[in-house]
Amino acid sequence: MIKKSLKYVIITPANNEEEYIERTIKSVCSQTLKPEEWIIVDDGSTDNTSKIVDEYSLHYNWIKLITKTNIDEKRSGGIKVVKAFDTGFNKLTSKDYNFIVKLDADLTLPSFYFETVADEFQRDQKIGICGGVCILEEKGEIIEEKAAEYHIRGAIKAYKRECFEAIGGLTHAYSWDVIDEYLAMYNGWEIKRINDLKVIHHRETGKETGQFLVSLKMGKFCYKIGYDPFLTFLRSIRRAFDTKINIFNGFGILIGYVIALFSEKLLLKQHRKFVREFQYGRVKKRLKDLLVFK
Repeated sequence: MIKKSLKYVIITPANNEEEYIERTIKSVCSQTLKPEEWIIVDDGSTDNTSKIVDEYSLHYNWIKLITKTNIDEKRSGGIKVVKAFDTGFNKLTSKDYNFIVKLDADLTLPSFYFETVADEFQRDQKIGICGGVCILEEKGEIIEEKAAEYHIRGAIKAYKRECFEAIGGLTHAYSWDVIDEYLAMYNGWEIKRINDLKVIHHRETGKETGQFLVSLKMGKFCYKIGYDPFLTFLRSIRRAFDTKINIFNGFGILIGYVIALFSEKLLLKQHRKFVREFQYGRVKKRLKDLLVFK
């Protein structure tokens, strides 16, 4: 029996990406399984991003450029990125697709990337979100970007259509790419990270704003999605180690959490409860693994 290839669409928010975007375009154009449609949203660029995309769209009719001129909001990690994604989503003309991809504009993907993702979706119908891992090239060394074992970076996320619709699309909030996973798991979907599927990320996450500011935002986010103080303390320790044992970045989590006290929550009560139970489950598993002598 011949396996039927899944169809997919891509949406890429882009802002001043002239240094990287051509590499991303070339790697998508070389995919063994090509998209039905790829919408690139130029989100207020002041460089040659649009010009580069235009040149490729002349040769590939499935590449489409949308220009968005709102440049008032800060872009890193938050609402502006999701708004640009939604702009692209609303312009999709391809309605017959099996999964949708949010892809950054500063990546180089292996040629078999989307074929591999499609195979995973077909292999297990419970998978709702799928993707590889981001790696960085620093001084000739390959370094994997730090992430929880279940987490897929927002730069390379693919959503099964039914899952994407069940979670209501992407949330207009900082760390939307964490919220989507909690909502997907709450609704019974599984997250599949393919650890041997490597994508080169040409710009380190958090580099635009600085790691301490990222820590502050993380702390606020922890409060808004339901972390209690103890879970936040553990997260601050992890953050310090993830950023080359920088204690100030760890403190940034705690400071952000305190600043956010009594602010509006991002998730419903039942979702916040799910987040706490999920994270305490991970803590218990870690402790159990430490206590078991092999």
